[in-house]
Amino acid sequence: RDLHSFPTRRSSDLNVRIVSTGGGTPEQARREVPEYPDAYPDFNMFLPQGYHRAPGEEKPGHLPAHGLYVRHAAGLTLRNVDFGTAKADARPALVVEDASEVRIAGLNAAKSSGAPIAIRLHDVAGASIEGSRAPKDAKILVQVDGAKSREIQVTEDILNHAEKTIETGKDVPPGAVRLAHTEAFTR
Repeated sequence: RDLHSFPTRRSSDLNVRIVSTGGGTPEQARREVPEYPDAYPDFNMFLPQGYHRAPGEEKPGHLPAHGLYVRHAAGLTLRNVDFGTAKADARPALVVEDASEVRIAGLNAAKSSGAPIAIRLHDVAGASIEGSRAPKDAKILVQVDGAKSREIQVTEDILNHAEKTIETGKDVPPGAVRLAHTEAFTR
């Protein structure tokens, strides 16, 4: 079965706080997650078959995000979502792959540390990101890659701690990502 033909539709997470243990590595951040179209979704489905962890051994199969990993979705809305880690983690707070109509408003990853990227989008068509914050040690707020990426707008926020708001991969079509600026509030 082709999972691309059956995306999750119209999913919303509002006012959610997720704190993970942390400890993710750069290798885990770059991990490609396998497809298991005939398996029932389960939290440990990405472990190798028959695998038994030795005491003290790190569990394999970590997802490439410490907060939320989303794939094959259409109509995803995240509003006022707060991601944190108990210890440093090199994985982004949010990774979205093969998705469309993504709306992110008020994502806060400022309580995480160790990740050079706060949000990673891969092959996302139609996304709006605004009012989002990266950890103080982050290099990039939003990284976009994938040849199918298009119609992505990131609104720059004065509270963002990242050195750079957007980074695009070489395979992203020209004009696929747009940076918008907010007006400063005055009293």
